[in-house]
Amino acid sequence: MKVLSLFDGVSGAMLALDLLRIKVDRYYASEINEKAISVSKRNWPDIEHVGDVSKLRGDDPRFADIDLIVAGSPCTNLSIAGNGLGLKGEQSKLFFEFTRLVREIRPKNFLLENVASMKKEHSELMTRLVTELMEECYPDRELFFRKESSADYSAQARNRLYWCTVNPWDHMGSDKLKNKVVADILEPEVDERFYLNTGQEITASKKYESGNWSSKALPMKIFDIGKGRQGERIYSKYGKSVTVTAGGGGPGGKTGLYMVSGDYGNVGADEVMKHCRRLTPIEAERLQHVPDDYTKYGHDGTKMSMADRYEMMGNGFTVSVISWWLRRLREEHDTIKKSS
Repeated sequence: MKVLSLFDGVSGAMLALDLLRIKVDRYYASEINEKAISVSKRNWPDIEHVGDVSKLRGDDPRFADIDLIVAGSPCTNLSIAGNGLGLKGEQSKLFFEFTRLVREIRPKNFLLENVASMKKEHSELMTRLVTELMEECYPDRELFFRKESSADYSAQARNRLYWCTVNPWDHMGSDKLKNKVVADILEPEVDERFYLNTGQEITASKKYESGNWSSKALPMKIFDIGKGRQGERIYSKYGKSVTVTAGGGGPGGKTGLYMVSGDYGNVGADEVMKHCRRLTPIEAERLQHVPDDYTKYGHDGTKMSMADRYEMMGNGFTVSVISWWLRRLREEHDTIKKSS
């Protein structure tokens, strides 16, 4: 298989291909973040890094007969945490580099991912543009579009939009992955610096007080810190995690805060801090279905900061979701091959 990965990050698509043992003949990675590139090179030294997406050209002989273009175009201006400029924004307008390269290269298949929290007008525009792309480049095929949560494939609730050329949703997910919760990905011992330390008032949430605070399907908030803004909420370890993000403030910024020990029924708010912490970089990797310490070092042995590692996971794919789609792509390819 020949793959062109746009906005490649730390090569999550390559991880998904490897998980499925799909033979990759060439994997071209377009990325400009030097630290992400360095992590990718350490884990996959045979990947060919091709630089800035805006400088790529479809007539490059390396891109002849590409089987798959996979892309998670920047959500910076689309996300509710962004500035609302949508596809006019400096980062999110790179979506148009994806559509341009699909037109120029005409890969056999493509998969596009982006954040689900964008405004309806932005998602409708993107869907219309990808539909037009599909009609132009693949007139006899159908575009598949869906909002999908990583909660069906991991311990993380992470809603994303997917546009793709193959329908994986007739048999998505598995109970083994769907039933995973935060408790399943916790390290047994972590440094004290990850534990909550605040002078703000901690109060039980209404759901916790009513006894409706544990679910395997969603993050379940059990305490609030101060006014309970994002990054100031404490969740049950028996539910899903909140979305791992590249940024975010407050004591739970980037991963959320979780009560990892103690008797939930008897712990008072004044004792919560000794039982509550944010997640470690390894735990963030596990939420994204990435091997432990995958992001710890660059190709030259440079140790990545915790902030860098959280950012890489926040910007990346949930590998188990992408691998499920690739599994369906492989099944369809094998079926076509047998019938030809």
